Amino acid sequence: MDRRTFLRDAGVVALGSACQAQSLGLAFAGRVPHASAPWSAVTGAVFDPSLAHGLELAREAARAGCVVWATGDLAADLAIGDIGELWHARMVRHIERGATLIGALRPSDRFVLARLAMTRGVTLLDFVALPSRAG
Repeated sequence: MDRRTFLRDAGVVALGSACQAQSLGLAFAGRVPHASAPWSAVTGAVFDPSLAHGLELAREAARAGCVVWATGDLAADLAIGDIGELWHARMVRHIERGATLIGALRPSDRFVLARLAMTRGVTLLDFVALPSRAG
């Protein structure tokens, strides 16, 4: 599947689920009241190592004992440079329905990951927008 087809299909899925009130909380997890969930409620973290707040998230998640994934990760002779590849190759195996992820990603990666997570009922929090980071 090429990127254009994926984005078109993802857009249709996002539009369809945005019409359902229950899905709005998943689509806009960074803006809903439960978005300040404590680290004990977070299943895993995903970050972009080229961003300063991504490295900060990686440190905090490791301290909290969360599973951490990085975009552009190289492991097991498999280069993961795309958030979609990372989701399908690594993350899906470790994430159960209803889990909570926290991310420090570029807006485009966050958009794609939020749509992928929504299909499994996973909440994606935005690390930068967390109230605990204010100050």
